Amino acid sequence: MIISALKTRLSRFRHDEDGAITVDWVMVTAGVVALSIAVMNLVGDSSMTVTKKISSEMSSATVADYVVQ
Repeated sequence: MIISALKTRLSRFRHDEDGAITVDWVMVTAGVVALSIAVMNLVGDSSMTVTKKISSEMSSATVADYVVQ
């Protein structure tokens, strides 16, 4: 009696797909986050180099003095 009920519950649990879409979306989201982190690591160093070059050029630039009359 108990074994039969246990087999029925296990069979029902194995065929239940209610939470399957949640697992799919979690895996897709994890993939997108991992890809975003990888891209930021690749692009981050290059963009920091360019930012430093622009900053040094702007700080060493001279500004003309104009007097409005």
